[in-house]
Amino acid sequence: LEALEQGAKEVILAYRRTKKQAPAGIYEINSLIRKGVKWMELVSPVEIVRKNEKVKGIKLQKMKLGEPDESGRPRPIPIPGSEFVLEVDTVIEAVGEIATPPLVNDFLGIKLDRKNRIIVDEHYRTTNPKVWAAGDVVTGPSFIGNAVKTGLYAAKSIHIHLSNKLL
Repeated sequence: LEALEQGAKEVILAYRRTKKQAPAGIYEINSLIRKGVKWMELVSPVEIVRKNEKVKGIKLQKMKLGEPDESGRPRPIPIPGSEFVLEVDTVIEAVGEIATPPLVNDFLGIKLDRKNRIIVDEHYRTTNPKVWAAGDVVTGPSFIGNAVKTGLYAAKSIHIHLSNKLL
């Protein structure tokens, strides 16, 4: 949503299951859709397509739902030969369900707090000035909407930094 507010022409959220199985919940997803986010379900990212080190697209694979997995939700199963490339210029990853910050405090100059969360400033920059962090590794376990929101704020901060603007 922040990406749309910052001028992105289009924001697409791709998910390997359907709205019904999404941890964020149908209400939150429908709210994003009403605000302009496009929802793609039953697709899973395979590869980020680059040309001259710039993002040009994302290769997605269509999925179908199978028997329930350990979470009780239908397991997403890749459909062979269903890959396609969606033309995009930016990819923001929101993957995983367990926060996995570095296991050692001060790894690559990134400091952790006493709850093992990555310490960031108001721009989501870590104690290593070349690394930003957002989502559960910063806040602790939360809803996906919060992770997306902080990820978008971090993306804005990175954009400003790379555009040589002052933070």
